[in-house]
Amino acid sequence: MPTYLGAGFAIDLPDDAIDASVYAFAFPQGRPFTPTLVIRSERHGTPRPLADYVDGQVALLKGATPGFEVLRRRAGRWHDRAALDLLVESGEPGARLRQRLVYVDGAGQPQHLWCLTATDTADSFESNEALFNRAILSFVPRAVPAAGV
Repeated sequence: MPTYLGAGFAIDLPDDAIDASVYAFAFPQGRPFTPTLVIRSERHGTPRPLADYVDGQVALLKGATPGFEVLRRRAGRWHDRAALDLLVESGEPGARLRQRLVYVDGAGQPQHLWCLTATDTADSFESNEALFNRAILSFVPRAVPAAGV
């Protein structure tokens, strides 16, 4: 049983455990809403084009989130890996959230994906965009074992 070393903890896990870590960082700004950056790791058994995966995620969000709309979608490369960068908004008038979602394909078999999500109110997003961009641009994907931790 390998030992996984996390941020401030260690845990023994079975050999076939999959690291599906979620990291959440808050940026206190003295407002009622706290801007956040969440980094999520996902694995999928059958590799598929990143655009197909993101299209599926967008369809799920449109179906489950009131007022969801894609404001911008850009395909590109991130440290030599396929990436998609979306800017989205959702919510009711007067309580809308804006998010930048950056999907990065970690490649491999099974497929490993990263999703970075910066969230703030729609009204305040631009004032924190430089902070979000600095953090997101510093993200460097590292190799993750295909099975186990």
